[in-house]
Amino acid sequence: MIDKISNINKSLYDKRFPDLHKGDILIGGNHDHPSLFSYEIFLPLQSFNWINGRFLETLRASDEGLRVRFKTRHTSRVLYGKLRLISSESKEKEFLKLEFEKPERAVTPGQILVLYNNEECLGGAPIPVLFSSPH
Repeated sequence: MIDKISNINKSLYDKRFPDLHKGDILIGGNHDHPSLFSYEIFLPLQSFNWINGRFLETLRASDEGLRVRFKTRHTSRVLYGKLRLISSESKEKEFLKLEFEKPERAVTPGQILVLYNNEECLGGAPIPVLFSSPH
């Protein structure tokens, strides 16, 4: 979760990490602090709402993953990444792993991730609280 903290003279940005001790907050002093950038998102497959289920079949058949376009916010620009289907270590759960081609600032749980294949909307899902590696 990323919030802006207002101070009298400047703004600070914090990022709460679910794997840190309860209540720990990492604070970065500027808009471009490295901790505000994300490089990938993991989503439980069952949380994704597919508009085009055929794409999932194509993804299952791909060993290398597929290049997709995506947005993490309604007003954000379209970004590019590689989408892969992975299984948990126990093979009981499947996840979508989206690796960003370029780091994206302020990816926040609760925002909606929307995937595109060229101009076709594939579907979307809320970004979970824990969006780093599930392993």
